[in-house]
Amino acid sequence: MPSKCSTCQDGKRISGTAETCDEGLPDLTGTGAGCKANCIGAETGWICTGGSEFTKDICSPECGDGLLLGSETCDDGSDDGIGCDSSCVTNLLGYDCSTTWFNGTTKCLAIC
Repeated sequence: MPSKCSTCQDGKRISGTAETCDEGLPDLTGTGAGCKANCIGAETGWICTGGSEFTKDICSPECGDGLLLGSETCDDGSDDGIGCDSSCVTNLLGYDCSTTWFNGTTKCLAIC
């Protein structure tokens, strides 16, 4: 019978435990890039999926939430295709998405 013990940040989510997210990486920089340090859910602005007893979760930034994280080069807080593309990688022609507000969100402004 498999053990119901789990070790947070070992890259394995054991069913029947409190772990809901484990990418196998300790957050040594304090940047919150993926799963929470206690392995209960993802950090704000991240989506983590695919974890099991045998595989770690894979985490990526949540495009369209307005937070510029990870591989995103722009994120205007929507997926409407105005300002930033729907993958949060490219500023669309005629927009500047380099402004980061005090709360960490980004906005795209039309270039006149």
